[in-house]
Amino acid sequence: MSLTGVAVRDMGLQQWKRLIDTDLTGAFLVSRRFLTGRGNAKADAAIIHISSIHAYAVRAGGADYCSAKGGLSNLVETLAIEEAPRGIRVNAIEPGMILTPMNARAQTDADYRHSLERN
Repeated sequence: MSLTGVAVRDMGLQQWKRLIDTDLTGAFLVSRRFLTGRGNAKADAAIIHISSIHAYAVRAGGADYCSAKGGLSNLVETLAIEEAPRGIRVNAIEPGMILTPMNARAQTDADYRHSLERN
């Protein structure tokens, strides 16, 4: 998922829930299933989630996405503390902008790309 560009005052509840459910609740459910499936296994393990720089670098029109990624970062930190005694490492990868088709405009419009880089 990505920034939707919709201001909070204009955002429908369904849009909010869709992003929170996908990016935050999904990570919670996968983590919980992994942990309960391990039972009392003794071998070290790791959980790695993909978050975003937008967990910390928020932007207008990104309340749903930024909130989900911020929540994911906090979930990861909480899990890391809870599971460390069991030898389970929990981390998040939080990349910035990656020049993929989703960011095609940044590849062709230098002014737009510089505005994103300044953010």
